[in-house]
Amino acid sequence: MNVFLDTNIFHNNWHLKSAPLRLLFHYLNNEGGILFASRLVIQEVENLYNRGLDEAYRNIQITEGELKKFYPNANIKTTARDEIGLYDFSSLLSKKVEFLEIFEYEEISQTLMTERAILKIRPFRENEKGFRDSLIWMSLLEHVEKKQHKR
Repeated sequence: MNVFLDTNIFHNNWHLKSAPLRLLFHYLNNEGGILFASRLVIQEVENLYNRGLDEAYRNIQITEGELKKFYPNANIKTTARDEIGLYDFSSLLSKKVEFLEIFEYEEISQTLMTERAILKIRPFRENEKGFRDSLIWMSLLEHVEKKQHKR
């Protein structure tokens, strides 16, 4: 069985430890299944993680400022942002599943994407929303097609 998961599955599950994902990874590893991952999904997950982490640190600073109104010497101790290091989502995935195929999106025709946007072919919607979803979908189809030709 081959599985593809989109960004929203990983959102707020940054370290892939939820029970459903653990069960999925266990199943894929035991059955020889492949997890397909779009480079764009990996980039989206890393971006969401970094934005969330930055927001958490901003919230700590705000909270510390509020606390200092009551006690001027207050100091909230936390791990320094630079100590956390880079979040490498593809490495996390590769540690969880035995067979991981990451597919790229650079070769998707911009002409094709433009036509789909103009005609509002799903997942494009009003105001041409859906570009990333379309790019992910088209690159997945291209990857699967290439894989079929190699057999």
